[in-house]
Order: sequence, then structure tokens, then C-alpha cells
Amino acid sequence: MPDAAPVATLPPIPPDCLEFVLHVWDYLDDQLPPARARALREHIARCGNCQAYQAFQRSFLAALARQRGRAPAPAVLRARVAFLLRQRQASAQ
Repeated sequence: MPDAAPVATLPPIPPDCLEFVLHVWDYLDDQLPPARARALREHIARCGNCQAYQAFQRSFLAALARQRGRAPAPAVLRARVAFLLRQRQASAQ
């Protein structure tokens, strides 16, 4: 039996960077509380890796936005998503 290929390991992510990575979507959508958004903005201003990650995520969202409307989701999928969102909202109350 051949030897298994070595598994690549990633270096640990610093806690401030991990905080940004975990909340990047909410940050870009302006969905974070002001204090948290400010803290992430301050981190991004001094972290080149997170600046690059933010630029990548923004370009990804822009590409998604360009695709929106080209091929609408099937009615069954839209109904399922709407149902799940209503269910999630009801359980949050």
C-alpha cells in the first residue's frame, strides 16, 4: 500500500484575524454592533492579511451580485428558503 500523502498544516491564525474571518460577512453587510465593527475596522487598518482577505471577500460579493438576476432560483428552492427563514425567526423570538 502506498504511503499517504502528507497533510498540509496551516499556521495558527492570530486571534484578532480569526475574529475578522469569523465575522467578515456580517462586517461587510454592516450587521455588527458599532463597537465590534469599529474594533474590526481598526484591526483591518493595521493588518495586511486581513486587508487582502477583505478585498477578496468584497470582490467575491461583487461577483455574486453580478450573477443575481441572471438565473432566478427555482420556486421550490425559494419556498424552502422562505420557510426556513420564517422558522428561524420564530425560534429566535
